[in-house]
Amino acid sequence: MSSPNPANYKYLPVTSLRFDPDNPRFFGSDEDRNKTQDELYKGLIEEYGALGLIDSLLMNGFMPYEPLVVRPSGGKYIVIEGNRRLAAVKYILANTKALSSQAKSPIKQLSRIPCIIFVEEGKEAKSREQTYLGLRHFSGYKDWNPRSKAEYLIRQLQKGVSPGELAIRLNTTTTRLKKYITAASLLKQMRKSMSETSSQTLGNFWILAEALQRTPIREYILLEIDPQTYTVQRYDKGKFSKLYEFLYGNRGGASEDPENEIEPVISDTRQLTHLATVLSSVKATNILERSKDLQWALRYTDNANEAQAKFRSSCIESARSYAGLKPAVDDKKKLLTILNKVLSK
Repeated sequence: MSSPNPANYKYLPVTSLRFDPDNPRFFGSDEDRNKTQDELYKGLIEEYGALGLIDSLLMNGFMPYEPLVVRPSGGKYIVIEGNRRLAAVKYILANTKALSSQAKSPIKQLSRIPCIIFVEEGKEAKSREQTYLGLRHFSGYKDWNPRSKAEYLIRQLQKGVSPGELAIRLNTTTTRLKKYITAASLLKQMRKSMSETSSQTLGNFWILAEALQRTPIREYILLEIDPQTYTVQRYDKGKFSKLYEFLYGNRGGASEDPENEIEPVISDTRQLTHLATVLSSVKATNILERSKDLQWALRYTDNANEAQAKFRSSCIESARSYAGLKPAVDDKKKLLTILNKVLSK
């Protein structure tokens, strides 16, 4: 087997560089991969924080020891690594007059920037590119966010790479990969039956990934996972819809009425243990589905006597707090009337 050709280091004109629509950072549907260069540029500027790089570029220029990584394509170059930096440079060049006073060196020097060119072609070269990206962003020092990592893994599985081989390539464990793959696989299936805006609200992908590590939560949505690829085979859409609300509320759904907005019952991953405890009890689960109140539902995971004792203690504390406010006589009578009605049921 011949050894791979060395990569070339060159300064290339910005006009010859193209954003990579297949970059895992652009986690999304297949339609995302068909976006134009202008649409990708706009997304990098508005959604992926490219503007945050501008001050550094104006101050320090483009660091020669942090080149973009590119591959030749039809007389141009596709940026494998460094799409955000390219977007920031393009923004500076498009706004030279407004930004020139802030630059420590002439902005025109950014018209050519350092690049490492993958000169190989073919399937093996593409595989090496993907391994490079994985090592750099999955296990390396320039982490992608969890959603981008998951997208990268799913795409590798679709190309026939096994989780075991991925773990070796990325210097990690299959257990760690499973967490990303299962959540991403479920997300992709879910997106087919949800509105685009609704699925985009899954900003905190990691809450879903962590939730699926709990057996009661997996059992609640009747989740079945392929033991070889860790991808989702089937799940209960109705139950997952409820889990979605527990984790994310109904933001981004069909209703845009603030009065009908449902807040998530989970605010961080530390509460997932409580959610799993509730979902392991039929009675507590029913309470949670009706009330959307995790603390209330937790009371029903204890035996009846313990639950009553907790309620009684809570009521006494609330009554004391209310009395401390020195309510009017009429207000006291109203409260007693309400309590009598509730207790008589």
